[in-house]
Amino acid sequence: MKIKKYIVLLVLAVGFLGLAHGAGVRPGAKITTKKINDNFYVLLGGNGLGANCGVVIEDSGILLIDSMNIHEQSHTMLLKAIREISDKPVRYVINTHHHRDHSGGNAFFKKMGATIVTQENVHYRPGDSLADITFKDKLTLEFGDETVELYHVVSHTFNDVLVRLKKNNALFTGDNHATSWGPSSGFYGIAGQVELLDKSISMSDPNTVVVPGHGYLTDVKHLKQFKRDSIEWTQHVMAMHKKGAAPESMIKDSTLLELFQRFNGEKRENFMTDDMMKRRIGYQITSETIKPPIVLWHYEKLKPYLGIYELNDKSLIEVIEQKGHLYIRKKGAYMTELIFRGKNTFELREWPKGDELTFVDKSNKTKHIQLVVEGKSYAGKKISDL
Repeated sequence: MKIKKYIVLLVLAVGFLGLAHGAGVRPGAKITTKKINDNFYVLLGGNGLGANCGVVIEDSGILLIDSMNIHEQSHTMLLKAIREISDKPVRYVINTHHHRDHSGGNAFFKKMGATIVTQENVHYRPGDSLADITFKDKLTLEFGDETVELYHVVSHTFNDVLVRLKKNNALFTGDNHATSWGPSSGFYGIAGQVELLDKSISMSDPNTVVVPGHGYLTDVKHLKQFKRDSIEWTQHVMAMHKKGAAPESMIKDSTLLELFQRFNGEKRENFMTDDMMKRRIGYQITSETIKPPIVLWHYEKLKPYLGIYELNDKSLIEVIEQKGHLYIRKKGAYMTELIFRGKNTFELREWPKGDELTFVDKSNKTKHIQLVVEGKSYAGKKISDL
């Protein structure tokens, strides 16, 4: 299958952002424990161990927010850090998204009896999500005296989750925000990033403990600064791009380098290699330029399209609505947005040209479809409404 250059760029960039913290545990890596109070701790990862984790302790056990990386060394070091705080069982693991440096310990803790909680879109990607409890837009868990609020957002991935601890006044932002790297625009570019940061800011006050996916603990002031810096960096990258500059030349631009250093919160000397910098710039350009017009519709207009469809190879796909956007998804395989192209035909966002979904109108009811995925054509019929 021939894939356009920008699709390859996007796939490489998403892989880079998702795996940058998962290459391996580095020599001398350690977990730093930050005590917020007797019932709430944050474990700072990094150096290949994975993302920051939250530890909430109540009478019945422990609620863990993210489970660090996939490596056995990460599992054992994380469990040791937890056991230095409490000997209670880990009852829940909440994932801020599926990337392995945040969910790599899921299987380890599940074998110990933990319940895995995450957003439902995690099921629509290759591999076993291991999720026990999923939700669509919002989920509230009562864990002892703590009220845990989970909010679905789409920015870094399709299954991003903001986690708010009401009693402890803390907010976990996942990879949508960091104090040690950035910017972290995702599928919807800077617009999606700003929407997410605005939501995070609205849920924070001057006393809120903001826990980024990576880096040190911070506050709402940093969220606001991170938003300003992300906007300014994106604007400069796109201005250079419009003038014809390539990533290879951009990495030598003094203004761009100064803007990028604002995200180097840990003041590391080798913050980014040239190759890493070029990939990040390329991803930013991709996320800002390949976005087709997005049609935001009211639910009643989208409703006729929604449902579960059986294809002629007996597999099932779902057409769903989330926040005015139409999506197609297949369990264990893929999920992407549907972009209206006229005459009941929708393009699969950021997929090769020609991959599309057409709704066949029969007797004024949307019951049949024609789907082209990876160059293969399938006929399908609706078997259930949503």
